[in-house]
Amino acid sequence: MSAFGFWDFSFHEGFDMSNYRLFPCALFSTLLLMCGCVSDVKNESPDAVVSTGGVGPKGIIRHIIFASDPQYPWSKDKKNTEDSLGALPHQQSQDVLLQSRSSVNEVSTEDLIRNQYSAIQKWRAGAMGGIGNNPVIINGDMTAFGHGEERAFLYGTLDSILSTNWYFGLGNHDYKNNIDSCENNGCARDSMEDLAGRMGGNRMDYSVNESGFIHTTKKYSGSFAYFKDFGRVRYIQLNLDPSYTNWFYSSGVWTTNEFDILSPVENGWLENLLIQARDNGTFVIIGMHDAEEWTRTSDPRTQAILTKFRKLLKEYDVSAIFAGHFHTAAGIYPSPYEGVPVFLSGSATEETFLITDIDESSRKISVWLVRNNTPETAQHLGVFPLKQSVKTPPTDEYDNAGSWGTWGPSARCPSGLYINAFDVKGEKWQGDDDDTAVNAIVMYCHDDVGLRSKEGGWGTFSGYRKCPADQAIVGFQLKMEPRQGDGDDTAVDSVRFVCEGGQSIAAAYDTSYGVWKKTYRCPAGMVAIGFETRVEDYQGDDDDKYDDDTALNGMRMKCGSKP
Repeated sequence: MSAFGFWDFSFHEGFDMSNYRLFPCALFSTLLLMCGCVSDVKNESPDAVVSTGGVGPKGIIRHIIFASDPQYPWSKDKKNTEDSLGALPHQQSQDVLLQSRSSVNEVSTEDLIRNQYSAIQKWRAGAMGGIGNNPVIINGDMTAFGHGEERAFLYGTLDSILSTNWYFGLGNHDYKNNIDSCENNGCARDSMEDLAGRMGGNRMDYSVNESGFIHTTKKYSGSFAYFKDFGRVRYIQLNLDPSYTNWFYSSGVWTTNEFDILSPVENGWLENLLIQARDNGTFVIIGMHDAEEWTRTSDPRTQAILTKFRKLLKEYDVSAIFAGHFHTAAGIYPSPYEGVPVFLSGSATEETFLITDIDESSRKISVWLVRNNTPETAQHLGVFPLKQSVKTPPTDEYDNAGSWGTWGPSARCPSGLYINAFDVKGEKWQGDDDDTAVNAIVMYCHDDVGLRSKEGGWGTFSGYRKCPADQAIVGFQLKMEPRQGDGDDTAVDSVRFVCEGGQSIAAAYDTSYGVWKKTYRCPAGMVAIGFETRVEDYQGDDDDKYDDDTALNGMRMKCGSKP
């Protein structure tokens, strides 16, 4: 990875790194890396990171520290060369006005690593719960080239300083750059084996098949992504990026190692993991090395993976993405993922990293940017929601939809609330004129916050209905009229809701037509936290034909864990 994130260089074993130089990147790339910041951030009083006492502010149960790009031995000279490139100075994000770092000229490449991770270790040791409660995650580019002496120093130093509860992924400098660019692919091979050997116990997506007798062949296959649960927060490490695939081998006298690297999106591993997290009521954050550069390609396969990845992020409510790759772009980064915030942690040469405060009870995550390896002066980047995915069964699972109309927007209770009441809007019988029956359903969260989806335009609300005590709604049943052929169609004619205690509460509005369909219930342990409705739009008033309006045609309930 380059500090600009646009040019990548890799070399064979034995290359004299003192002769290594970077070349200017495109001005567009320079400006892109430093532009903008996310606008939909809720700023709250920052009171967590500045104190390292044993007890955190109310609600915060742990911190997660994110770093990236130790990239040993990426030197101060290379760092300074990169900073001086181009005809124009870097355009820094307004959130990340990095201060002058003259100190980087006074330390060795080894001390750049020691200084950063010693600062991290000192801070988390004094934070609530200590080292065991506050994990450190390093998002890739562990070394510059994957050489044996680089990996030996880097992992030995991290083991010595951090000791335990630290995790990492691989970046382009660890394996991608080194395939066919290092003798016998030894750099990529050993980096992959470091990852599998050190992180493989965290339910990693890979398998190993061994064959042969005198000469053994070990075939590794999988995405090598893995996950780790910290309380109710699931951290998923995707390594370089979700699209990266490759195959390479390294052959020795007694052993040949083959690596078939797959995409966790293409092979289904990521979606299965997100489904599991949703069903367990777990919040999800994702880590990778490069969160943005891979999204710019025009390659059809990569674009298909990107489309699927964005769909998964939205469908399963991923809360945030943490990454590295761009050394000088630490902080909030313009997200290419349609509303999922992206945070970059910088590099050891830039002396930047991130601290997050995890508040599961309020479903919030606070993010802080640390500069100059000094947590006490960290900048508060904002408070962001910890989102929880909900289950929306397909329509035919509970026979709840008519034949007409389109689904409206999903409506969901604010964080920490659930649905416990409702009201129904229905049109009274019209005699020989067109009947529409139920036109709208309004759901209420338990502090009387009203939720609305798509609605028809006729009728009046029939009356507020509520589950007893603090019980949530956990199911519903629709009364529906089948197609009437040339007759007057109405679709949904009434509705009942099921409370946690098993009580069924009927709407005040009802009709003499229609039949009750199957009752849908949330999965065990879940309650209603949102819904959406299907409504047929107004059919107009054409004197030359009979315009049959049906209004409400169906409902879907969104279920999640009760706060």
